[in-house]
Amino acid sequence: DSDEDIDVLLASVYDNTIAWYENECARGNRTGAAHVIVLSEGRWTETQKLVPADGVAYTRFGASVSLSNRILAVGAPFADSVSIYRTIDGGMTWGFVQQLVGITGDRFGMVSVSGNTLVVGAYGAGADEGAAHAFQLLNCASMTMADTLGDGWNGAFYTFIAVPTGNVVETGTLALGSSGTDDVCLADGCYTLEVGGGDFDSE
Repeated sequence: DSDEDIDVLLASVYDNTIAWYENECARGNRTGAAHVIVLSEGRWTETQKLVPADGVAYTRFGASVSLSNRILAVGAPFADSVSIYRTIDGGMTWGFVQQLVGITGDRFGMVSVSGNTLVVGAYGAGADEGAAHAFQLLNCASMTMADTLGDGWNGAFYTFIAVPTGNVVETGTLALGSSGTDDVCLADGCYTLEVGGGDFDSE
C-alpha cells in the first residue's frame, strides 16, 4: 500500500475468501493487521481491514489467521490473544465476537479453525516446549438440504432471524448438487429459520 508496509507472511483461504497478515513494519510498531479479500464476479476485492482495538505496539496481531465457513480467527502471539470474528454476508463485513487470552509469555496465538473447532498454538509455553489449546465454538449446527424427490437440485438460501428483534443474524446459500451442507454458529438466543430460493422451494 502507500505506506509500503505490507509483509504477507501468512494467509488463509476458504471458499472465495482470503485473509492475510500485514506486518506494518514501515510504521515501526509491528502492531499488525488482518486483511480480508473476497472473489466476486471474477475480481478480488478487499472488504475489510481488521486491527486490534487497543492498538498496542509489537503484538503481531494477524501473525496467524484462519478461516472456516463464516468464522475468522486472528492471532496476536505477542499479546497472547486470539480475536474471533464472524460474517453474515459472505465475507463483505466481519463483526467481532470474542477474544481469547492465554498466559502471558506463552505466545498464545497461532490459530487453526475447522468447522466449530478452534485450535490455538502457544509456542512459548513450557519453557518453549510449546502447547496446543482446543476450543469448541458453541451453538453450532450443520444445515443440510437435499433433493428428496430426485428431480434436480439447484441450491437454496437460508436465513436465521433473531426473536423478538427481527434482526438477520446469519444467512447463506447452499451450493448446487444433489445436496447442500453448511455449518452455522450463533450466539445464545431464540431464532426463526427461513428457507427458500431455487426452483424447488417445496424441498
